[in-house]
Amino acid sequence: MQILTLYTAAPDKMRAVLDAPALGTTLRCSNGKVAWGTNVSGTPFELPEQEAKEIMDSAVFAGEAAYKERYESLKTVGTANFDGKPAYQVEFVSKSGLRGSVFFDQASKLVVARQLKPAEGKGDGTLVLVTDYKDFGGVMIPTRQQQRMGSVQNISVDIEFRWVDVNVEDLPSFDPPGKLGEAPAEGG
Repeated sequence: MQILTLYTAAPDKMRAVLDAPALGTTLRCSNGKVAWGTNVSGTPFELPEQEAKEIMDSAVFAGEAAYKERYESLKTVGTANFDGKPAYQVEFVSKSGLRGSVFFDQASKLVVARQLKPAEGKGDGTLVLVTDYKDFGGVMIPTRQQQRMGSVQNISVDIEFRWVDVNVEDLPSFDPPGKLGEAPAEGG
């Protein structure tokens, strides 16, 4: 079993630590300006462009509620069904250039799925089902995410959040180590 520890802070900071037994620990992080990570040896690096966009997009603390900060454009395009329940489909272009759709349950208005279109514009992209909402400190937070890749119907990644702490006092740093993410010097 892999253990994912996720820290978030307003307005746009995120730190995700993945501990995989026998493989090691990796990190993906955004301080709101730069997205970076570490490999299993602990070596830090700036994330490649597409992965950086996805991390920056995910780091928006208020998620879909911060639609003005998160999206360049939104358009309600129709409905779909998830677990036999009708959902509104809203197509988006994020501030970081990602394209896809968010699906909102028509009764609860909570997000039930998010679909990212592939960067190349070919294929079905990635669908993430969002379920099992629970109340944490007065905020409804999904405790399960199931990911499907492309047109595959089987779940390829299943994430279950077993505990959530809110208003944590002592957060780790979201900033990259050393000179990662600094602008190059003038003339060099």
